[in-house]
Amino acid sequence: MDKTDILYHIQKKLIEDLSIIVCEVEGEYKNSLNNSWVFGLLYDLVKKLQPARVDKIDYSRNRLENDLNNTIDKH
Repeated sequence: MDKTDILYHIQKKLIEDLSIIVCEVEGEYKNSLNNSWVFGLLYDLVKKLQPARVDKIDYSRNRLENDLNNTIDKH
C-alpha cells in the first residue's frame, strides 16, 4: 500500500466517522425545533463528501509538518 492509498482510506474513514457523529448528535438534539433544520443540511453535506485520490505524493513527514505549521502560522 503506498502513501496515496493510505491517505485515500484515511479520508474515507473520516467521512464515515463524520456521518456517525451526525447521527449521534441528531439523536440528542433533533427534538428541538431550533435544531431540526440543521440535520438535513448536514446529511446533504456528508453525502457530497467523497475521498479524493491523489496520483503522486512527494511529501516526507518533515515537509508535511513544516507546511502545516506554516499554514497555521499564517492564520
